[in-house]
Amino acid sequence: RFGPFMILLLAALSISSIGVWYVKSIKSKITCMTGCMSGMTMGMVGGFTLGSITGATNGMLVGSIYGLLAGTFLGSLVGRCCGAMGMMEGMMAGLMGGVMGAMTSLMMISENVFIFLWILMAVSSIMVAGLVKIIRKETEGNPSIKSPNRYSLLAINLLVLIITIWLFAFGPRSAIVASITTWGA
Repeated sequence: RFGPFMILLLAALSISSIGVWYVKSIKSKITCMTGCMSGMTMGMVGGFTLGSITGATNGMLVGSIYGLLAGTFLGSLVGRCCGAMGMMEGMMAGLMGGVMGAMTSLMMISENVFIFLWILMAVSSIMVAGLVKIIRKETEGNPSIKSPNRYSLLAINLLVLIITIWLFAFGPRSAIVASITTWGA
């Protein structure tokens, strides 16, 4: 029932993980503007993708709350590299992205939401690739890279995967999702 959503979930987690890993692996100092951009990009990508996938399966309330929490956490984690301003940018982007993702997928649920979700994953990949390019260009003279703790990144991904699968299977569904879709029953 939720096979396509699982594939989309894995794609969203991969996109977010690549961005987080790259930002956390930069050892050299990046400017506050780039740090704010990193937090904002990752908060928006994480919140919008997870909010839209969860919103399509469970409805706007669950999708908004889940996307908001995931995006806010991810944005503050990445934006922390340049202090409080980067954290605030990431948290605001996560808040907006989570709610907007759930709302957008719910508005498209009577259409073919899968087309939108695949295009969303492609655009999110391009945005994260652009972020990597910006950071790479800024740190060109000082290419020192540290290896972030990949076990904590793996544990966070596994936790998000388990929570999202639980929400897909057992989480509350809105009446609209349950009545319109075949996966909401």
